[in-house]
Amino acid sequence: MTATTKKKALLAVVPAVASALLMLALSPAQVFADDDPQMNTEATVVFTAGDITMESAPNMDFGSQVLSNQAEDYDLTASGAPLQVSDLRGTAAGWKVTAALGAFRLNGIGDQTLTGSCITIGDMNISAANDTIGVAPLFSDDPVVLYSGGASEELLNAEEDSGAGVWNAALDTTKTQLTVYPGAVLGTHKAEMIWTLEAVPA
Repeated sequence: MTATTKKKALLAVVPAVASALLMLALSPAQVFADDDPQMNTEATVVFTAGDITMESAPNMDFGSQVLSNQAEDYDLTASGAPLQVSDLRGTAAGWKVTAALGAFRLNGIGDQTLTGSCITIGDMNISAANDTIGVAPLFSDDPVVLYSGGASEELLNAEEDSGAGVWNAALDTTKTQLTVYPGAVLGTHKAEMIWTLEAVPA
């Protein structure tokens, strides 16, 4: 090999060696800087249908009152648990609740008493329960009047795409009254409250 050929070969090797040394000096992040560091995967969950149920409903206590010679409206004093509806069907198909007031009777037995009496529910405090997120059901557009021994009336309505999850509707003591007319007899008068959940919107 001539001196000229050796010189050309040496000149060809030098850049390759320099390039290799440069690669060794670079960090791994620099070496693979052109690689994509992101990867996408999936998170999956499957839900099956549950039930629609009424979990609780309120009692109504109008306290102890003195007999009167005129019609009187007595405010609700206590109601206990709220009306609670749980809709876990997963369809958001809607639902409604109606209420009816049975006949008042002395100690809950015997002939009807407090003729003509009624309970007026002016509003209810509706709130999500158990951290439910969604569209709330609605109270009736007008005050609901339940006559003793009378027909049922719509109280709550969850239209389609609302009412899914768990919802409370509490009676407002300032907007719930019992109206009683003169002629009542002494004693404790009791009437059954009938709350009905229908799995369809109004």
